Amino acid sequence: MWNTVFRMLTQLTSQPALSRLAGTVARSAWSRRLIPLFIRTYHIDAQEAAFSLGAYDSLHAFFTRTLRPGARPISADPLAVISPVDGIVSACGRITKDATFVVKGQHYTVAQLLDDSTEASAYGDGGYAVIYLSPAHYHRIHAPLSAPVRHFRTIKGTVYPVHQWSMRHMPHVLAQNTRTITSFDGVAGAYFALVKVGALNVAAIPYTQHGHRPPTHVTKGEDLAYFTFGSTVVWLWSAEAMRPTAACTPGHAVRMGECIGVLSAPHTKD
Repeated sequence: MWNTVFRMLTQLTSQPALSRLAGTVARSAWSRRLIPLFIRTYHIDAQEAAFSLGAYDSLHAFFTRTLRPGARPISADPLAVISPVDGIVSACGRITKDATFVVKGQHYTVAQLLDDSTEASAYGDGGYAVIYLSPAHYHRIHAPLSAPVRHFRTIKGTVYPVHQWSMRHMPHVLAQNTRTITSFDGVAGAYFALVKVGALNVAAIPYTQHGHRPPTHVTKGEDLAYFTFGSTVVWLWSAEAMRPTAACTPGHAVRMGECIGVLSAPHTKD
């Protein structure tokens, strides 16, 4: 019964207009008073922030903070694929030949996630990793590898929560929510895609570099975009393109810059 009630309330409240309203409040000058409470509530290490707390003029500015140099070392191995975010690995596994994968008991197709059946076919027999960011995590999204960008797209949708309960009980949350997709080219026909999934209070996922436009080439560890609260990223790779490491274990906490996979062939140099 309570699952049904919660689902109905979530469907009623998870609309982009409400997320924009929450964003307006978080960007207000008044909201800066909430920063100390936010830090205490989520046990955030404020010493990692690039600036002192007095430099942030709103709660949104602190949500989307950069970190001091060296706070997130980037794996120097040229074949290492790094975690694009701080978060918890929700799922990691093999994509079937017909480009289907499972997250929290729900079957997804890559075509649903990418909203593109043609591109989805490239990921059959590949792999995937889903990383969840709670409000306590650092909210910036970085490039997992150095590579040319094939294309990017924004898919408008809802803004359901993406925590563990929602991914188990809300139907196909990852494929319903607003998301931005950045696809990368590897060598020897390898494909990669970074899917940034919006969530409650995340109606937009802004790019941070190149005049707020998506780049044409990225360098591993480059600051790409940010979430404005908790959310999720999905990392996809085509068959034989990458071998996941032990860090890609469900329940494992990862930090941006940590190696989560090893490229299966020589790749673009850093």
